[in-house]
Amino acid sequence: MKKIILFLFVFLGMGFGARAQQNKADSLEKLLSKKLTDTVRVNVLNELAFAIYPINPEKSKEYSSEALKSSEKLNYTKGIGYAYVNMGLYFRQKGEFEQAFESLSKALEILEPTSEIEARGNAYITLGLINAQQGNFAKSHQNHLKALKLYENANNKEKIAVCLANIGSTYLFQEEYTLALQYYFKSLPVSQSVNDQWREANCYGNIAWAYSRKGNYDTALIYFDKYLVLAKEIKQPTGRVLIVIGETYLEKKEYPQALEVLRESFASLEKSKNKYYVAEVCNALGKTYLGLNRSDSALFFYKKALFYAQAVGAKALVSKSYEGVSKVYQKQNKIDSAYKYLDLFIQLKDSVYKEETLRKMNFAQFTHDLEKKQTEITILQEQNSKEVIARNLIIVVVVLLLSGTVLLFINRNKIKKKNNLLYLQNIEIKEKTEEILTKNNEILVQNEELQQQKEEIMSQRDNISVKNEELQHQKEKIEEASRSMGIISEIGQQITATLNLEKAVMILYQYINEIMSVDELGIGTYDPQSQKISYEYYIYKGEREPFFELSIEHERFSTWVIRHQKSLFLGNVHAEYTTYIKNLDSYSADRPFHSIICLPLMISERVLGVVSIRSADKYAYNEYHLDVLQALASYISIALENTSSYQLLKEANKNITDSIRYAQDIQQAILPPEEEIKAFFSEYFIVYSPKDIVSGDFYWLTRSQNKTFVAVVDCTGHGVPGAFMSMIGNTLLNEIVNIENITETNEVLSQLDQKIRLALQQDSRRNQDGMDLSICSIEAMNDGFQIIFSGAKSNLIYIQHGKSYKIKGDSKTIGGIHKEKKLTFTKHQRFLPAESLLYLYSDGFIDQADPEGNRIGSTQFEAWIKEVYVRDLPLQKEFFLDKLRQHQKDVRQRDDITLLGLKL
Repeated sequence: MKKIILFLFVFLGMGFGARAQQNKADSLEKLLSKKLTDTVRVNVLNELAFAIYPINPEKSKEYSSEALKSSEKLNYTKGIGYAYVNMGLYFRQKGEFEQAFESLSKALEILEPTSEIEARGNAYITLGLINAQQGNFAKSHQNHLKALKLYENANNKEKIAVCLANIGSTYLFQEEYTLALQYYFKSLPVSQSVNDQWREANCYGNIAWAYSRKGNYDTALIYFDKYLVLAKEIKQPTGRVLIVIGETYLEKKEYPQALEVLRESFASLEKSKNKYYVAEVCNALGKTYLGLNRSDSALFFYKKALFYAQAVGAKALVSKSYEGVSKVYQKQNKIDSAYKYLDLFIQLKDSVYKEETLRKMNFAQFTHDLEKKQTEITILQEQNSKEVIARNLIIVVVVLLLSGTVLLFINRNKIKKKNNLLYLQNIEIKEKTEEILTKNNEILVQNEELQQQKEEIMSQRDNISVKNEELQHQKEKIEEASRSMGIISEIGQQITATLNLEKAVMILYQYINEIMSVDELGIGTYDPQSQKISYEYYIYKGEREPFFELSIEHERFSTWVIRHQKSLFLGNVHAEYTTYIKNLDSYSADRPFHSIICLPLMISERVLGVVSIRSADKYAYNEYHLDVLQALASYISIALENTSSYQLLKEANKNITDSIRYAQDIQQAILPPEEEIKAFFSEYFIVYSPKDIVSGDFYWLTRSQNKTFVAVVDCTGHGVPGAFMSMIGNTLLNEIVNIENITETNEVLSQLDQKIRLALQQDSRRNQDGMDLSICSIEAMNDGFQIIFSGAKSNLIYIQHGKSYKIKGDSKTIGGIHKEKKLTFTKHQRFLPAESLLYLYSDGFIDQADPEGNRIGSTQFEAWIKEVYVRDLPLQKEFFLDKLRQHQKDVRQRDDITLLGLKL
């Protein structure tokens, strides 16, 4: 099964039944309404906070805060401790781990000296859950064991079941699935024995999850069904569990089933406001939609996941989100964006891998220390048991001797009177004495045996001491390996971070040349179609060799490695080569070598190429050198894959960009040329700024029946889709006004709406594309100009005698699906004197955001017009561009911008 890094711990917890907790909370709230003494009220508040937190966390926080405040006034230690435990539960539920740690640490500091088992156990469990969610499994395991010991001493079966399940989950995340299942199956019957249906349901979920991680998907789904049936019966929230069910369907590539489950999970978890879980389900939904080829939805959920994952600092989730966003952009042919997120993913992926490896090593060390301590405890228990037996036997002998003496004293007078019984009693005493002596002898023998055993134990302790020294030595080796791994990881990160393969090869050569003898280093890329290995980067004694190729059929070590997809490690080539190739004829006699390591470069069972190092010395390399090169080979494979992907993206980007720039030339051709505009207006300015080379905005100018028509149009979308709509809009406006001779602006808009809907077949295809626009007809009169304006979700601003006026267009858009057979628009008529100014604009300028996300807005835009209208129009253009730059700063343009200023 492909590894799934979830870190959900969806089935971990304290073990609450929703109905039972609600009933308990109702009873406690009734009790709280009565008159209670100070400490009793604090206890009720704490109990109520604990009971209600799974179903109403915010209310739980209120009760905990009140309990803490009252307890501090009363100096009531127990109340303070319980309140901090409840605050820790609340913060953990909200995913605010730092505050949770602080509260729980304070609780344990206060409660540790007390006998408050329940509160201490809950604190340890919650700490264990947080440790697990942060990836510190050794610490998580330790905290759950502390809680388990407390609850076993108290014989609290409900909490024993919780601890067993939580310990199972720490094993689960270490990929110890068999051990995880053992603990889950231990927890299940304990939960059933106390009729804890909440915990029983979670046990089924845990078991299902473990089987899913093992790749036993069908078995997993059987147990998930058991979980869902019981969870719905007891009204247990299932949002978190459904994530894992959805992931299971994803692994089976059953995307519709996964989508159904994950949608239900998202609806539930979004209400909980737990950022960690929302991030996880959004990543899963992104992957599902990508599998269904619904890239827009996939991008939405991946970006939502990224937002929440970054908010809680979950690196593994952030890495998964970066990878998902990159894949979506690649599918959408947005090459720059795809590369940007691919680069972020590569940078973070190595850090996540390194942290995960260190966590595994820490957990392995913790498990070893735990087993060592358990062995020592067992030895001491056996020794103490034998010493106790010896002491007890000696006590028996002493008691018997004392008893005999007392009997002799008591019967002293009786012996005188009963001489006839003396003989018999003497015989009896003699027999008892002999029996005691026999027992004494037995005790002596046992003492000798115990002494011998003691000596054996001391010998065992000496052996344990030796083993501890060996373990310490092993630990030092592990630490050294960890340091080496850190260095390799840093080198690997440098290799994968660059998209320049030549640079990656030189980084690799410099590093391995420091730790081993390297006369030759070669990295070849394999083309399965041509069946050739290309060596563009081959270094001999520090110098780069010319490019050369090898057929896969050549008798070479590198070709053998690729054909068999196996590593090759030789210390005496001339004595060992026949195992792999028939002869050494392909190798130059001028470059003799005796040692070689040759490894295939692979990703997901796909061969990308080969890496090899050679030395003229015999047995120049050892197992350590092999391990180092194998570790680096994985990074080289990633570098090859990244470089290949980048080149493909770069080439695709160039082709797409070239096509779009050609489309830009075509679009520019439909815009009115400056000579034509100057023929109609003595003074004007145009701010025209497409967001993505080509634009969904356009401006239009024509003359018909002694009237000048001017329009600014904002089509649906931007970039290429918007540009297509602009071409359609321009063509239809020319047809309506210049061919059909329709000159009433409101009728122009009505006709444009009908023609757009017909052209895009919107009634049958449910297409919603359209456009917003403002259009004016201008007719010269003897003493001024007749202006007629109509607008579809667009306005006109004009300046007359130094005052600013705005005419609002209708709140209707052109095109799309609507009930009316024919849209009607309003015709606004004004008479304006010469020197008046007109401003037509799309909403792109107004909607532009600053770094904080604040729009320019209509109010600010209109204020700028009032400020600048007195200047010449070319200067007005510079004014608006300066204002736009000052507001926008480094923020990327969010929409196409068009602004026309005209003087009558």
